[in-house]
Amino acid sequence: MLIYMLFIVIGLLECVLARSIPPYDLCMEGCGDDPRPGDIAETRRVELCRDQCNRDERTRCLAANEDSERGKSKLCEGLLLHHP
Repeated sequence: MLIYMLFIVIGLLECVLARSIPPYDLCMEGCGDDPRPGDIAETRRVELCRDQCNRDERTRCLAANEDSERGKSKLCEGLLLHHP
């Protein structure tokens, strides 16, 4: 019984560890943390970087759903909600 549980746990760990991080999350992480209040130059840099990440994700979303007009609006609507 213990061996079966061990195989199940190892199988689940392999599934979790094998997942890749989505490009959008990597891009947003690459923009850096939120800048300190009052640091206008750094705030602007981070905002521009995040805007580019949102544009790239929107482009990927539209490309992945180019056959479905309903799919485009439904999937890409979420991007507009997350855009600061």
